[in-house]
Amino acid sequence: MLLAQSEDPLARYEKKIADLRSAFDAAVGRTRLFQVSLTVLGAALFVAFVFTHGHPTIAWWPLAAILPLAALAARGLRNAGAKSTEIYRLRGYYETGVARLTLDWDSLPLGEEYLDPSHLYANGLNLFGRGSLYQLLCSARTRAGKDTLARWMKDPASIEEARARAAAVRELWSRVDLREALAAAGPSTSSDFRIETFREWVRSAPPDFPAWAPVAAALAASAALFIASACLLQWSLQLLANPYVAAVFGLEAGFSLFFLQRVRAVLKWLRIPSAELPVALEVVRILEERRFAAPGLVALSECLRLGHSSASRDLGRLLRLVTLLGLRDNPMFTLPSYFLLWGAQFAMAICRWRRKHGARMLPWLEAVGEFEALMCLATYAGEHPRDPFPEFSAAGPAIEAQGIGHPLLDEAVCVRNDFRLGDSPRFLVVSGSNMSGKSTFLRAVALNAVLARMGAPVRCARLRLSNLQVGASILVQDSLADGRSHFLAEMERLRQTIDAAGRAPLLFVVDEILIGTNSRDRLVAAEWVVRALVARGAVGLISTHDLALTGIVDAAGLHGANFHFADTGDPSGLQFDYRLRPGVVERSNALSIVRSLGIDAVT
Repeated sequence: MLLAQSEDPLARYEKKIADLRSAFDAAVGRTRLFQVSLTVLGAALFVAFVFTHGHPTIAWWPLAAILPLAALAARGLRNAGAKSTEIYRLRGYYETGVARLTLDWDSLPLGEEYLDPSHLYANGLNLFGRGSLYQLLCSARTRAGKDTLARWMKDPASIEEARARAAAVRELWSRVDLREALAAAGPSTSSDFRIETFREWVRSAPPDFPAWAPVAAALAASAALFIASACLLQWSLQLLANPYVAAVFGLEAGFSLFFLQRVRAVLKWLRIPSAELPVALEVVRILEERRFAAPGLVALSECLRLGHSSASRDLGRLLRLVTLLGLRDNPMFTLPSYFLLWGAQFAMAICRWRRKHGARMLPWLEAVGEFEALMCLATYAGEHPRDPFPEFSAAGPAIEAQGIGHPLLDEAVCVRNDFRLGDSPRFLVVSGSNMSGKSTFLRAVALNAVLARMGAPVRCARLRLSNLQVGASILVQDSLADGRSHFLAEMERLRQTIDAAGRAPLLFVVDEILIGTNSRDRLVAAEWVVRALVARGAVGLISTHDLALTGIVDAAGLHGANFHFADTGDPSGLQFDYRLRPGVVERSNALSIVRSLGIDAVT
C-alpha cells in the first residue's frame, strides 16, 4: 500500500479509527448472533437427547442435523471473535499513532527503563521519559524491538550503517500492510521479555528429563483417558473403585511429584516470553515470505533462511506448544489436565524443542528486534512525510542545516532556523535571555544529529553532516545523596565530553556553560573548555545569557561566531520570535522581567 506524501497523517489515522470502530461494532454483532445461535442449538440438542433417550422407538437421526449446525455456529463464533480482536488491536495501534501525532505524552510508553544518567547525551536531550524522543519513535510490540530502538538512540551507527537503515526505512515507510500485520498479531500489550533473558535460558542447562519420562507420561495419560471414557460411556463412577484404576492414578501422582520442580522451571520461564511469541512469529513470517530490495532488509531475511529448516515453522511449533500448555490455566480444563499430565508432557516437549532449536533462535530474535526498530523509524517517516533524510559528508567535522526545528515540538508552531559549523566557524556562542529559545535550539541540533545517525528522517528542510557523535551538557543535575553539587556534576559531564572528543569526531552542545561560578572565572574556564574541544576536532554550540562569554569567539585559533535570540521588543511583556540572528544580543529585557513580577518599574 503506497501513501501520498501530501496526505495528512493525522486525518488519515482518524478516518481509519472511525472505520475500525464501525467494523468492530459489526464484528461484535456477528459474535453475539453466533453466540445466540449456538445457545439455541445447544438447547435443542439437549431437549432432543432427553426426549429420545427414554424412547428407543423414536429416531435419533435429528441429532445428526443439529450437530453440524452447532459445529458451524461454533466455527463462526470463533472466527467472529478473532476478527473483532484483530480490529480492536488495529484500532489501538492507530489510536497510539494519533497520540504520537498530537504529542499526547501521557498515552505513550515512557521508556524510563532505558534512562542512563552517565550517558553522554541521553538525559540532556530527553531521549527517554515523558515528552521524549522515544515516545515519538517507539511503535514496537516486542521487548526485542524496544531494546534495539533504544540502543540505536544511544549508540550512533556508522555512516554506512545509517545509510543502510535509511534505505530500509524508505522501502518500509509506505508499507502500511506490514505495520498492520504486526499490530494485529499477539496480545494488545507486550510482556517484559528481554533477549538477555532468552539468551541465558538457551545457554543454561535444561531440566534433565530422562529418556523414559515422555513415554511413561504418554502411557499414563492414555490410560487415564481410557478410564475417563469408560466411566462416561457406562454413566457410572464405580470403575474408579477398581484397584488397577487406583494404581494408574497413583502412578500419575508419583510421576507429577517426581518431576514437579523441573516442570515448574520450564513454566516459570515461559510466562514471560510467551506473550511476545505471536508478534515475533509474524515478524519472522514477513521476513521469510516478503521480498525486499534494501540490502539491510535482505540481510535480515537471509538470516532466517540459514540451514535447511524454516524459522517460521520452528517458531510456530514452539508457539503451538506454549499455547497448548496454556490450556491448563483454563478453569474448565484444570482437572482434566492433571489426569492427562498436561503440564509435564508439554514441558518436556518444549525442552526437546529448546535442545534442537534454542541456539538458532538467538539470531532470529535479533532479526526481529532490528526489523521492528526499522518499522518504528518507517512509522515515524510515514507520520512526518515532510521530514527528509539527511545527507552524509566524508569531509568534516561539519554540519549544515537549513530550516532545522525541534522534533518534539508541534510542526505547526515549530520555528525553524539555519546554521552551519565546519572549519569556520568551528563553534557558536548563542546568547540571549531565558525563554528566548537557546536551549531548544541546542537540543534541536543535537536531536536531529541523533536521528540522522539512527537512519531516521530529520526535522529539517535539509541537513548535511559528517561522521559526528553527540555530546550534550544540558539539564545537568546535582545530587544530594551523592554529595555532588551542580557545578561538580557539570564539570564531570564536560570532562566526559572532552574525553569523547578525543576518541571520535564530536558535535557538542553545552547549555549555560559553567553557570555555577562567577562571570570572570566562567569566561576563563569556558574558553579553555572550548579550546580543548576544538583542539580535539570537535564542533558545537554553547549557550549563555552572560554576555561576557561572547568574547570567546575572538580568542586566537578558536574560529567561533556569535549568534543570539532576542525578544521582539513588545513593551507589553516578554515576547520572543525564536529566530536565530548573527551577532551578540543587544536588547535588554530587564524592565520586562521586572514588570512580569508585578513591579512598576520607572526608567
